[in-house]
Amino acid sequence: MKKNFCYLIIFFLLLSCGNLKTSSIFEQPNSSLRDFDALEIRDFETNIPNFSNDSLTQIPLFIEQGARNFHFQKVKYGNITSVDEEKTLVLLGEITEYESGGKIKYESGALKFGEVNLNISIAIVEKGTGNEIVRGEIASFSSFGFSAGEKFQKSVANEIIKFLAQNT
Repeated sequence: MKKNFCYLIIFFLLLSCGNLKTSSIFEQPNSSLRDFDALEIRDFETNIPNFSNDSLTQIPLFIEQGARNFHFQKVKYGNITSVDEEKTLVLLGEITEYESGGKIKYESGALKFGEVNLNISIAIVEKGTGNEIVRGEIASFSSFGFSAGEKFQKSVANEIIKFLAQNT
């Protein structure tokens, strides 16, 4: 019993040592985001087979929750019909690269397991015209990704929320 308890403590200590790093780069917006009254957030998309549908919907939900306190009159995950299309922005996201944490690999003289890489392309476009206002890239990495789950999704969403906060 005592031995199992020690293994459990070691396991949780290892999990707590894992890094979660997320960074982003966005172009300068073509026009001010303050000129728009609404932000419509769509499901993220991907062509990566077997990618979790949960992440494709959870990340936009976290963005919706975090962006509600900005200057927009309406922020919604889904279609907005109550605001003119010319005054509505649409946030689009595509998962462009994903490396699962379920792989064990030997790299640079070390055995690595549980690492997750996720890259996302973001575009914010005018709903009425489809003109692109801004484009960005988000990269996220976790050395213990198999345990990150919701933290990983929130970390990616927070990068987008941070960009919106700086530009609205």
